[in-house]
Amino acid sequence: MKLFSLLFLSLCLARPVLAQDTLSLRRYETGSRLILKASPLTLINFDPALQAGAEWRTGTRQSVQLVLGYGQFNYYVYDNDQYTHQENWRVRGEYRWYYRHYRSYLHPGRRGGSFPLGSYFSVEGFFKQINARNNRTIGRECESGPCAYFERMDLPVSRFITAGYAKVGWQFPLQTQPLSRFLLDCSLGLGLRHASVREYGVSRRDQDAWFGNGGFFYNRVRQPEQPVLPDFTLDIKLGYRLGK
Repeated sequence: MKLFSLLFLSLCLARPVLAQDTLSLRRYETGSRLILKASPLTLINFDPALQAGAEWRTGTRQSVQLVLGYGQFNYYVYDNDQYTHQENWRVRGEYRWYYRHYRSYLHPGRRGGSFPLGSYFSVEGFFKQINARNNRTIGRECESGPCAYFERMDLPVSRFITAGYAKVGWQFPLQTQPLSRFLLDCSLGLGLRHASVREYGVSRRDQDAWFGNGGFFYNRVRQPEQPVLPDFTLDIKLGYRLGK
């Protein structure tokens, strides 16, 4: 999916170079208060989800963005008899600072950036929770030796991902003459990521034995807690500007 995002990012960088009237651009900027956002690429994620949010102006060059997502789609990672009722929740919170004006080379007298168009730096926090039900056999009364009996159970299991990123991005209208209300928001970032898994309704011993039989990729909910690792993110969003 990130390779697919990278191709879209290349299209973002190849945006048109048509000029627009300076006065209409300033009216566009000062009249913007809120940008509604949608993230279509999360539908082809390892954990497919519908994701949408909004970006609010907090100053001439600053904004905050909140994006929420939910998915309850079958995917080959969990689409089998062992894992059922899969779902995932996610939230992204971001603070932005626009440092370069949109088409700055066409307006050399203007300094700095301005919401909602141009290049920006941002910091982002991310959280995702994946829930599923694991149908498996549990040994009972195993403390003093061989288990007395085995029981087939349908147990809830969750995977938690937390991450933080420093990002750089570009936001620009899909049409320049006149300036469109529809925007394209492209960004990439580097950061740190942590993942952990919790199976409910069983002892720690049973959890450890279950984790030990897990795979690296196709059984992600069977991995124990992982160390904090470097990570990167690529993101494409479609936006719609609200305002005058």
